[in-house]
Formats: sequence, C-alpha cells, structure tokens
Amino acid sequence: MVFQWTASADVAVDLHGERTGSQSEYTSYDIEGAQREGAGTFVAPFAGTHGWFWKNKGQQPVTVTVTITGFHKRLVRHGGQP
Repeated sequence: MVFQWTASADVAVDLHGERTGSQSEYTSYDIEGAQREGAGTFVAPFAGTHGWFWKNKGQQPVTVTVTITGFHKRLVRHGGQP
C-alpha cells in the first residue's frame, strides 16, 4: 500500500503488525516520539493485522488524517472519536 498521514500537532507514532493468531506479540516497523506527518509504502511481511498507533502527548485535541491506496482486505478504526 501507499500511505500518507498528517496530524494537527505532534503525536507519538508506531507502525506495527501482529501475526494471525498472536495474543500479545507484535513487530514495530517504525517508532517516532514526536511527528506531524508520515508517508511511504508498506508491504506486509507476514499475514495478520498491520497499522498505526498514534498517541497525543499534548493537552489539546489532535486530528490525524490518513490516506491509503493499494491492496488491503479491510480498514478498521479502534478507539478515539469517530
């Protein structure tokens, strides 16, 4: 997939994946402590779920906008506001 994301303020970010059937093990591909944008390509190296975790370390709300193109089974949003 090809991806691009932007945030309205700095966020900690972790691009990671979990193998199918894994209960608590995951692989981090990229971890950043304070970032406002990211872009690139990603090919999943194994079957399972892959995605991002963003953490707002500030006091004000942050909006993260994600654009993804390519091949993927489904997109899921966990937590946060709709």
